[in-house]
Parts: sequence; C-alpha cells; structure tokens
Amino acid sequence: MSADATASASVSPTQHGPTQLNARFLSDVRPTKVRWLWPGMLPAGKLVVLAGDPGQGKSLLAAKICAQVSTGGRWPDGGKCPRGYALFISAEDDPADTTLPRIMAAGGCPSRVGCADMIDENGRDRGFDLRDTQAIDQLIQTIKSTHRQRHEDWQAKQRRQADPFDVEDDKDPTGPEQIGPNQIGPPKLRLIVIDPVSAFMSGSDGHSNAEVRGMLKPLAELATRTGACVVLITHLSKGGTGKAVYRSMGSLAFMAAARVGLLLTKSPDDERRRLIVPVKNNLSGDQAGRAYTLTTNPTDPDTPVALLEPGEVDASHVLRRLDHEAFEDGPTKLEEMIDFVRDKLADGEIPGRVMHLALGEAGMSMATFRRACGTIGVRTRRGEGRQCFYSLPVEPD
Repeated sequence: MSADATASASVSPTQHGPTQLNARFLSDVRPTKVRWLWPGMLPAGKLVVLAGDPGQGKSLLAAKICAQVSTGGRWPDGGKCPRGYALFISAEDDPADTTLPRIMAAGGCPSRVGCADMIDENGRDRGFDLRDTQAIDQLIQTIKSTHRQRHEDWQAKQRRQADPFDVEDDKDPTGPEQIGPNQIGPPKLRLIVIDPVSAFMSGSDGHSNAEVRGMLKPLAELATRTGACVVLITHLSKGGTGKAVYRSMGSLAFMAAARVGLLLTKSPDDERRRLIVPVKNNLSGDQAGRAYTLTTNPTDPDTPVALLEPGEVDASHVLRRLDHEAFEDGPTKLEEMIDFVRDKLADGEIPGRVMHLALGEAGMSMATFRRACGTIGVRTRRGEGRQCFYSLPVEPD
C-alpha cells in the first residue's frame, strides 16, 4: 500500500495509542475462483452447515462424502472429487462398530479417514472443542509425515502390491500436489466433519450470536488456510416451526457464518429417500438440490449406506413444501417469531430500526412481532429523538 494510501487509512490517535485500519485495495488482490469438493454443494476452504432432524441420515451422508474424498471418487453427475484425507470428529458414533463399517460400505479408504473426539494435552485427554484448530494443524503435519513413510514402504516392496489409492490423481481441480522425483506430495486434508457441532462448544451458549461467532472464527480461518471444507452438522429446532433457513439448532450465527447451508429432509414419496437442498449458497448460481437413498451393502447387510443419485432436485419446490408445513398451523408463526426475537436480542439491546429491518428482510409481520414481544416480555425504551430500543427481560437469579 502506498504512503498516501496508508496515511488515508490511519485513524487519529486515541488515549490507547494510534490505530490503523488494515485495508487492501482491490487492485492489489489476486482474483481466485471458488473450488469445490462437490460442485454446488461443498466448497473447498469454507464452512458448510448441514442441518436435519434426528434419524434422517446426516451421519451416513457424511460417511459417504468422507469415502468419496478418501478415494477421489466420482460424483453421480460424473465430476471427480479431489482425493485427500478426511477428518471425522464425532461425539455420537463409535469408530469400531459404526464409523469404520460405514466408510468401508461406502467404498472408502480407511487409511485416509481419521476419527477424533479428544485432545491430548500434556499427556492428559480432554474433549475437543471448536477452538482447537492448532491441534488440527498438527494433525496435518502428521498426515504429511506418515504419508511419506507409507510411500517409502511401498517403494521398498518394489511396487509388487501397489496401493491403487497412492497413484497420482488426474488433474486436481484444487491444485497440483507437486509430485516430483525428489518430492512426495501427500494428499491434502480436504474435509473436516464435526458431528454434531453443539457437542464441541465447550460450554458456550449456542444461542448467543457473539459466542457462536467467536467459536466459529478460528474454524473459518482454518478452512481458508488449509483449503479444507469444514462441515458442521446440526439438528433442526424442535417443533418444526419457521422458515427452513431459521430452523438450524441454536443461533442464526451458525448459518450466517457458513457460505453454504444445506437442509436434509425425507422425500414425501419414498421413506428411504433423502433430499439435500441448499437454503443458503453465497458461492454458486447452482441452487439445485441432490438426493440419496438409504440402502445396505450386499456384503454387510447390517451396515446402512447412502447411495447418491444422479440428477438434480427442485430445491425451491422442496423448500416451499417445508415452509408451508411449518406455517400451516397458526401458533407456529408465533413460536417462530419468539425464537427469532430471542436470537436477535441474545447479545443485548438493539435499536428498533435494526429489528424492523430484520423483520422485513425475513418476511415477518409486525402484528406477530408485537404478540411475541408481549408473550416473552420484551422491554422497550425511548432514546434520543424518541428512537425505540428493544431488549430481553432480565432473568431472575
């Protein structure tokens, strides 16, 4: 940045010392294209939220995606998934009797899928939380070193039993791995799945926008730094109320931080079929949904597997149906509004104009807003110029 530009960006010194806004002019920025693990669904280097009701098969879908990444498999539309490592951080599934069988049933390479839920801290185990990104960075270094050893072992066996997963990829849409005669380029960590995200918040309030943003910021930086797609799995809010984009469990900050938000739901025509529809996609003009069927592996009938289907799903039709079901009963509008108001006011008092603008953007009525305020006892006060401010009632000790 030039001296003139730097001077113009400086802020007047305060009692805390001089400060400067770290700004870059777009002429100094190198443009890049969004890269995808799964085109239109899973962007590389970004946060993704996958939300659905319990028992719908979110973890099965995650296992299938991990399997695709581990082998560089092809998606149903023919596109190739970049081959690499996947990390499955789960608080619900046992690796031995659940995760491993599912990865194998989905055709994955187990040596390329890691499972974790604990952190080794000075020789003592503790639970993983979303801020433990340094531990993931260390894992990436471990992946590089162990991959090199595997490659050397493979060479020592004089290529008699070449591992089909150790051959060089076709052209990789996320960039070459620079494999040369004196340099072994290990596959990258392409995917991190956190299932469910609420289990790894270390006691933080999942309904507080400020706390959720603080927890997700290191993950978003990790995704950008490593190029890995980070998938946060969450349940839908109880009661099935409200527009689909507002129904992910906890704070709206989860969906706000994600670049892609996916909703998983049952097909109304087939009990085994699941629909994956985007409720938010800031990175692609492709707003179509996808589908998969819950089936079993013929060689292991006790292990379910997600069978991805070719073709697209009309996401707008699915979302209209879900929103209609959510709003068809009168009381659900009030319940959704109560959740909306509590979420907006979770971090403290806000000006009325901010609340009214948010209501308009969400397509919510002032009449229902007034009913919700009366129900939960929202406090109002007048500021300068008779400006209105809203806040939640003080909870008794």
